[in-house]
Amino acid sequence: MTAGVTFDERMGGFLAPCEQAPTAAGDYRAGESRGKQVGGSCHFEATMLMEDIAAYVRDPQHRARMTGSFHWGPIGVTEMRDGEFQLYVRNPDTGIREMRYRFAFTGPDGDPLTFTGVKWMKPKARVNTWAPSTTLYSRIDRADGTTAWCGVLTIGLKETLNLFRSLRPVGASDRREGRRAVRAFNNFFVREQIALLREG
Repeated sequence: MTAGVTFDERMGGFLAPCEQAPTAAGDYRAGESRGKQVGGSCHFEATMLMEDIAAYVRDPQHRARMTGSFHWGPIGVTEMRDGEFQLYVRNPDTGIREMRYRFAFTGPDGDPLTFTGVKWMKPKARVNTWAPSTTLYSRIDRADGTTAWCGVLTIGLKETLNLFRSLRPVGASDRREGRRAVRAFNNFFVREQIALLREG
């Protein structure tokens, strides 16, 4: 039997209408600022699933399934569809490792929309990986690929602790295999953190 791991994550922030696709952190921050002014708060509650942790670690894209709900003023609460989470993926254009979040959902007018978020994992002063790992630069795109909203979501210390506490095995035949799966994920996470510091 193949063993994997799963964990829960909650992130929240602010979005606002954007006339064009954001290309830099400042563009996302501007959307966040406008969102605070117009009451554009939102959050998601997601579960990440790596069904086969050994295959997940080997895969350079580190793809995991992402399910959950998106809470946002214009729509209330909606379920995520076709969600995907990628951890520590190197962007070939920038060379920077990223955490990527993506899911589809139904918009306020019934139109299909896609939420895309990225954490740019570039340590500050070579030692600080906290800020990059808690800041999700986010946008919502229409079906034609144009960006409709943008902003920033974050995860606080309490939510981060809850995330690590929620890490648990899935699909294990016994407790020993479950512990091995969790240990394999933790080892992968620590290796990537060390690599980040060396690259910073």
